[in-house]
Amino acid sequence: MSDTEFEYIWHSNVYATHQPFLEAYVRSTTGDILEFGTGDGSTGLLRHILAGTGRKLVSIEDNIEWLEKMKELYPESSEHKYIYLERRDDASHWKDFLSSYDHDSKISVVFIDQSPWEARLWTLSHFIKKSEYCIIHDADYYCQSTQSDNTLCYFTGENLPWTNENRYKFNLDKYKLYFPPAPWTELKHGPPTLVTSGTGHPIIDYNDILF
Repeated sequence: MSDTEFEYIWHSNVYATHQPFLEAYVRSTTGDILEFGTGDGSTGLLRHILAGTGRKLVSIEDNIEWLEKMKELYPESSEHKYIYLERRDDASHWKDFLSSYDHDSKISVVFIDQSPWEARLWTLSHFIKKSEYCIIHDADYYCQSTQSDNTLCYFTGENLPWTNENRYKFNLDKYKLYFPPAPWTELKHGPPTLVTSGTGHPIIDYNDILF
């Protein structure tokens, strides 16, 4: 598949509801992109947006089967590098990577969609002051799960509809929780996409997102 050939799937695939929001922030910036967890909804989209711009994409993955699939669809190039991490049961491979990785140019967006869930928190904590934006898919999980220990999010009103922003409170200075439009508005969880900037960059209004 070429980088100029891309089909949006957010309207038909619940795992890709982040696409409109990810695209908006990538297009509004000029630096490199880090992708934690490759996927049908992000890798091809990022390649499509960055094609011909000279910006770099680095995709980090710990599932070798999934990585090989992405490499076949979107071969590595001078502008796109894949990094494979050998998976450990305690997920410490993510911590080791975060502590040792050094990116030599500006990072505009860090897209966080890997597993396990705890690794997403580690990645956010590491890059929130090192990038312009961090974007996390399935962000409401952290309000639903006791595994999060309320380190990222908590409910302010559990009886409010899941699409009501006042239902959630994230322990972040500057953020926006984007809920996907139809056909996902009637689901219990869309899921929503969290965008945060720990470096003071502007948050895009929902009405300025192109669907």
